[in-house]
Amino acid sequence: MNHVTRCPNCRTAFKVSEDQLAAHGGKVRCGKCAFVFNARACIETPVLEQVPPPPAAPQPPPPLAIEPPPAPAPVAVPTVAPEAPTPASDGGGEFSPTPPDASVADMVIAARKARQAARAMAQGTTTAAPPPAAEAEAPQPAPEPPAEVAPEPIPAPKPRSVAQKQADKRDQEALKAALNETPLTLNSVYRPIRTAEDEALLAPPPPPSRWRLLWPPLTLLLLLALLAQTGLRYRNTLATDFPWLRAPLVQACDYVGCSMPLPRNATLLRSDYSELTYVPDHGNLIQLSASVRNLAPYTQALPTLELTLTDDAEQVVAKKRFTPAQYLAPDDKQRTELPPNDELRAFLQLDIGELSSTGYSLYWFYP
Repeated sequence: MNHVTRCPNCRTAFKVSEDQLAAHGGKVRCGKCAFVFNARACIETPVLEQVPPPPAAPQPPPPLAIEPPPAPAPVAVPTVAPEAPTPASDGGGEFSPTPPDASVADMVIAARKARQAARAMAQGTTTAAPPPAAEAEAPQPAPEPPAEVAPEPIPAPKPRSVAQKQADKRDQEALKAALNETPLTLNSVYRPIRTAEDEALLAPPPPPSRWRLLWPPLTLLLLLALLAQTGLRYRNTLATDFPWLRAPLVQACDYVGCSMPLPRNATLLRSDYSELTYVPDHGNLIQLSASVRNLAPYTQALPTLELTLTDDAEQVVAKKRFTPAQYLAPDDKQRTELPPNDELRAFLQLDIGELSSTGYSLYWFYP
């Protein structure tokens, strides 16, 4: 259900619903003057205006029998000016100007009475239409004076209810309080009434801090420190994915004091050649020759070699692991890394004793 409330500051009426009244305890802000007021306390009850019935049309006078006089003579027709009816108020007297502290309902009733009085005066000044002209041979009779039209009675306004009187009283008190705080004159500039929330909203922002200039360099420094820490944490992965970063990372590790081990990716190692034979005239000695190639685009560490001996039933007879220092050939004892696409050769002589082996397998891996 919609209600009509009126701003006590600028007297502007608005329609509000129950949801809007319940949103902030009945407090609303005027859209014209930005005044915050309680809409429930300023709700107005509309006064229905009674429309008077239309006046009855005046009946024309009955036709008069005309007797020709012996000697027609001109007759002076007196003109009677009808008096303007005086509108009657509630007490039967003239209208009095609306007092300055009258409520909204009183002003509406006074304006309605003025309109009805003006309508009654306009109806009283109208004269009746003249009767139709007689034949040319007959003399013109003297017209009768127009009958006065009595003004229509003005219906008395309905008595206002207690709620309307209380609402008008609250409107008057709110308007008087607003005028006492900021009196308005014809020469003064209108100033809307602002609350504490409005003042806080319209207050100028505080001046910027003088330390704001230090934020950009500090942020950049922290970002560089974060990047450096991330690079050191994942240095091996970065060196593997981006080989050109290995040299700067090695220098950074030398400066910081960390180690930079070589990558260890066994999936990029391929066994190219292997051969296992018995040494002539030595039935318990075997000789192993093998080679492995690095397929990675970067340098890797030397892998570990695992040798497995099997019998005719593919059962494991013996298994042993060899480090680079053990399986490297005498010419490659100084090697510490395996460059990209390079080959590494292994050479071993083993004493198997009384073991009988007919097969073997090699496995290159990183422990």
